[in-house]
Amino acid sequence: MSFAEVVLQCQSVIYYDRSDENIFFDWLCSIKSVKKYYGRGRVLFLEFDSNQIADQDLCELVGLFYRYKIEMKQLKVFLTLNNRAWFFDDKNAFWRRRIFGCRIKNHGEMI
Repeated sequence: MSFAEVVLQCQSVIYYDRSDENIFFDWLCSIKSVKKYYGRGRVLFLEFDSNQIADQDLCELVGLFYRYKIEMKQLKVFLTLNNRAWFFDDKNAFWRRRIFGCRIKNHGEMI
């Protein structure tokens, strides 16, 4: 299993007012696995030391990305054997298709 540096992109995030922008960055700063963030143009980059992050941090990222309509497919980089049961295998999770773009059959096969 590799422990690679991960950089995610938040493109053209829409904040509806100054308070909404503050809430976004307060939320982002509360996620301990985010080691650094910076912007270039209309893209905000989030840096992580590893593709292995705490479940709570992953839950927070799912919520943040969903709320601010950030491309969620890039979160699949955080799928591990340890979080697979709740992150991938739960067919009813609201993020399932947004992140993995597939459904699973009864025996765990992706379709």
